[in-house]
Amino acid sequence: MFNSSNSVGSGASGGFYGGKAQPARIWLYCKNIEAMGTELVPVSLQHWAVVVEYLDEDKEIDMSELYEAGMNNEGFVVTSNMAFSRSQAKEWMKEPGASNKYLGEKTLNQKSVLVFCAEFTKRNKKYTAFKENCQMFVKEFESLLDGDKLELPPNAEQSLLGKSKNSSCPNV
Repeated sequence: MFNSSNSVGSGASGGFYGGKAQPARIWLYCKNIEAMGTELVPVSLQHWAVVVEYLDEDKEIDMSELYEAGMNNEGFVVTSNMAFSRSQAKEWMKEPGASNKYLGEKTLNQKSVLVFCAEFTKRNKKYTAFKENCQMFVKEFESLLDGDKLELPPNAEQSLLGKSKNSSCPNV
């Protein structure tokens, strides 16, 4: 089951901008879900998370935070966030099928991200492997970017419906 002990709002907070919009580097992190084991699995069937590196006035990393969605014990989609250190990033990359992809620098308000996460959980949707899942969370994360789009790989739903031409892992 998904570890929701790091529920929305329990990660890093404040930052250099004190809750105002600030420049941020956005990353997509992927890894095999536990049931997939160590086999090579298309990214469309992996667990996805967003890592945001909030930047200070000198464009240095002020803090990093991981945002993700998963399934709780009752089978519902829940989000979580946590501070995400370099050592945690290294540990993630040791997981089976792990990869990350830089998605670009955008302007984000951390408080808005936390509200988005809370609202996503409040939908009280049953987790489904091909629709209401971590990938939908990442896709809808784009709504925080004022119309900017992220270059995301095809998700499970797109792959299932044959809407994707490439379902291989990002080559990063």
